[in-house]
Amino acid sequence: MPNNITFTTTFTSDSKTIIKDSEQTNFPANNVKDYRVAKKWRSNNILTNAYIGVDLGSGDIMDFFFLEGYNLTSGATIKIQGSNLADFFSLGVDMTITYNKENIIKYDSTGVQRSNRYWRFLFTDASNPDGYIEVGRMIIAKTYSQITLNCAPDWQKIFVDPSLISHSESGSAYHKLKTKYNQLDNIRWEEQTADNTVRDDLITIWDAVGVTEEVVVTIDPVNDLNYSTLYGRLSGGPIIQKPFKNRWTISLPLIVEAP
Repeated sequence: MPNNITFTTTFTSDSKTIIKDSEQTNFPANNVKDYRVAKKWRSNNILTNAYIGVDLGSGDIMDFFFLEGYNLTSGATIKIQGSNLADFFSLGVDMTITYNKENIIKYDSTGVQRSNRYWRFLFTDASNPDGYIEVGRMIIAKTYSQITLNCAPDWQKIFVDPSLISHSESGSAYHKLKTKYNQLDNIRWEEQTADNTVRDDLITIWDAVGVTEEVVVTIDPVNDLNYSTLYGRLSGGPIIQKPFKNRWTISLPLIVEAP
């Protein structure tokens, strides 16, 4: 697992063939490629060994695995598996992932990676009251980028409800419900070296994604992996200040969660 703030901007699985155990007509597997997390893949009433994954077309090492918008319960068993066989009869990778309410995320840079053509998330959630497994967004990626300096500790996670409420003259309340989302704010670094590494790395990431491309950001991978991770878009470019010689203060505007 990386130690520093981490950005994933290239989503390998989005350009590949999605594999699944089953799908419901109105909840097809390709929905896991959609930016809108509210669009779901749903298994066809399967709770044991349900899976969603990707066929890369040829063997490759994947370093980053991410799920969001799922209906898994705390009793679920979640695995990441890699194989060169479509039926996964022989496994090159078989990792169990701990359930988390926020998201399922795994950085695998420890040297245990193996090259596999097929990669998947495998689920068993027998007590799930919905009677099916559901996932909004899946990302399986080859690489991620690190800013080689820890973020300042005063970053913020903001919980937003954009729903509207109004009252008629008679006092009746009218609600227009909208999807809640989160924001990361006050993301800031201080670099005291002369080589400008952090500044240049962040500008490279900004040039790649701007405000239109999706990104997964983890502010504190070691101490708070799931809670400090957000999938969404940047609301603006980096702000760079140089008040003292060889010292940069670099901040990033809000990162807004996908709907």
